[in-house]
Amino acid sequence: AMAGLRDVPCLLVSVNMEESNILALVENLQRENLSILEEAKGISRLIEIFGLSREEAADRLGMSASPVANKIRLLRLPDDVLDKLCSAGLTERHGRALLRLGSFQMQRCALDRMIEENMNVAAAESYVESLLRSEEESDASETDKEKQTSSAAQRTLPWQLSLMGIPPVQLSHLFVKRCKTDFRLIPSLLILL
Repeated sequence: AMAGLRDVPCLLVSVNMEESNILALVENLQRENLSILEEAKGISRLIEIFGLSREEAADRLGMSASPVANKIRLLRLPDDVLDKLCSAGLTERHGRALLRLGSFQMQRCALDRMIEENMNVAAAESYVESLLRSEEESDASETDKEKQTSSAAQRTLPWQLSLMGIPPVQLSHLFVKRCKTDFRLIPSLLILL
């Protein structure tokens, strides 16, 4: 009578308590106004409480396994990041972009920037990609510096040895890197060798 209807179509199902709980949880998960965090936690709870596989949970929810896995993966983000993601009204894809970042601190900083700049999904993914590229370039730059230092040390060390009256020797890169080429240590290193 509240909706102005005298008859309401319904389906009666006879189920046990476990099936009833699963149906209730599935019904709640299928509501359209759930946040991404509520969905992820609900699916995770469905899997955990009832011992379902992701595929079984996906089947019960009428979804394919991939979206279920993607939603559950969001729970790898720190709670504060998930809460902020939801309160800012960002999407699951924003969250998945954040998952690509290596540290919680990077995820927090990237999320703040996404919110500050009101980034859509494409912009957020591009931003995360640029962070990953700059991190790779930084790592590569450090590796290049190590190689240059090592190479210079290999050229300089024989000269240092010749000043001490010791014939030049060919040193392996591993040795030079391990001893950090601190020339003050050369006499004691030579004794130890």
